[in-house]
Amino acid sequence: MSDHKALEALAGFEYNAGCWQLRAVAHRFITATQQYSTSFQIQLELTGLSRIGINPFETIRQNISGYRRSDEIAP
Repeated sequence: MSDHKALEALAGFEYNAGCWQLRAVAHRFITATQQYSTSFQIQLELTGLSRIGINPFETIRQNISGYRRSDEIAP
């Protein structure tokens, strides 16, 4: 708190166009040596066909307890 720096930051978005979806997550955290580690993951999903890119959901699940995708939540 005295340095006024975030220890960890996570931001992401998802765009659903019906037949395709685009997801992106940026994750930045400070290491023990006071260096920052930054990652950016992007995924394109063609509904019913395939996914291209790195799956960002694992990063989100590791950092936000209880997170589930909207299509995993029972009605």
